[in-house]
Amino acid sequence: MESFIIEQIFIFHPLLKSPLPKPSDDEAQDAKLLYYYPSTEQILVKRSNIGIIEGTLSFMNSFEKTNTSFLLTELNKFYFIANNYEKDFIISFLIQKDLPMFSYYQNINTKKEWFKLLIDNFYDYFCMFHKSLTEFFLDKENSLIKKELTKEKENILEDYIKIYIEFFTKEMKIPFINNLQYFPMSNYLQCEILLNVQKLNEKIKEINMTSILYKGKIIHNQLPFETISLLYNLFYNIFEIKSKFTNFSPPPSENLQNFDNKNEKIKKFYSSNSSPFRKVFALDIKSSECQGFLIGISDNNIFIPDIFIPCLNSTFKFICYYYKGLIFFFMINDITNIYFYKEFNQYIPKYFNEILNNLNEFNKNTYNETSTYVYINSANHSIKFSNFLSKKNKTLEQDKLKMIVKNLFLNNDVKMSSITKFKGNYIYFINSMGRKVCIIYGDGMNLTQVKSEIQKLKKEEFEFVFLI
Repeated sequence: MESFIIEQIFIFHPLLKSPLPKPSDDEAQDAKLLYYYPSTEQILVKRSNIGIIEGTLSFMNSFEKTNTSFLLTELNKFYFIANNYEKDFIISFLIQKDLPMFSYYQNINTKKEWFKLLIDNFYDYFCMFHKSLTEFFLDKENSLIKKELTKEKENILEDYIKIYIEFFTKEMKIPFINNLQYFPMSNYLQCEILLNVQKLNEKIKEINMTSILYKGKIIHNQLPFETISLLYNLFYNIFEIKSKFTNFSPPPSENLQNFDNKNEKIKKFYSSNSSPFRKVFALDIKSSECQGFLIGISDNNIFIPDIFIPCLNSTFKFICYYYKGLIFFFMINDITNIYFYKEFNQYIPKYFNEILNNLNEFNKNTYNETSTYVYINSANHSIKFSNFLSKKNKTLEQDKLKMIVKNLFLNNDVKMSSITKFKGNYIYFINSMGRKVCIIYGDGMNLTQVKSEIQKLKKEEFEFVFLI
């Protein structure tokens, strides 16, 4: 899978009714549409595309009863993908084929799996910052009639879709949407981090959950995997472990000094016409010695987004703090004192400075990898790229990545292991217990040497995950 362009995104609810006493067919169809991007698209095109999705889903259900409502329809130049959320909301993408995305031998099940990741990711980020489609679109008194969106809400939704398309086009690659990079640590370091997280919680009572990253890799996590994967991929590029802080428009801010009526001013600020998904991007960390808030309270300015966690059915205030290479994701129960941020500046250096020194020392002594492979664990969303960065500029080698993606595609239904030769390279693939490993061995090796190297690498790297 190489490249594509998200041309249109629309959301509709097939059970919604028109409030008119005797609506025409067109009025009945229009009542189902909740939002269409771009909004300037002709009404006939909007009706036609909704009809295509509805008709195809109805046709599918007539012949095949499945546990999924995901739809993939392929045309000469486009893909239609759609999925059902919150029982009766349907989100659909119209995707233009930019470059050859799939070859004839690549199977339909993998296409569905990867495209479903794309549309689910759109829904998950929407819920993270806007709670739910039901709350955003439907009338509380009558769930079969959509409420008219205010201009402010229309602007927020349009802004969310624009920044999502920009975000995905720049930063994300199927099938690596939800993966995380973890930092390997000793048991002593893990215990030390846990102890100091507990000390911090005792000092700042508002903290509910904490996740910590060191140089773009997770070292401590209390958040559900679905939530931390979304936040992680919002802030970091998993391939090169580079931050995304400066890739998007920064959020607005509101000065906290001389607040006469803090609650009203904060409420007014939160009602501005841009999505929290855009506002979450803030500061440029130019020095490894910096400390402060990436989002949230910073230099007497406030933007603290609400984060909704579906599996907990709870909303938290989200604060992100940077300290000399450590990133802290804090879920806060409530903010009664808007000046409590001073405690972060006081206690984080106190409890984590020594840990940071130990991490830096441990990082110097970590194993210098030479084998080229990708390791993926679906249980904890973990991904590890070994020997994929250019020695010159430390950027991702695109040819190696494309080879890995193609082989993940070809071997998606392998049940245990396979070995093939592809463009002069041997590819060894393992798929077991929710874990996948794709290893590349360069030209110049014979099959006997490759098998010997496989056994060596498995013993050194993967014995602990029961793949031998």
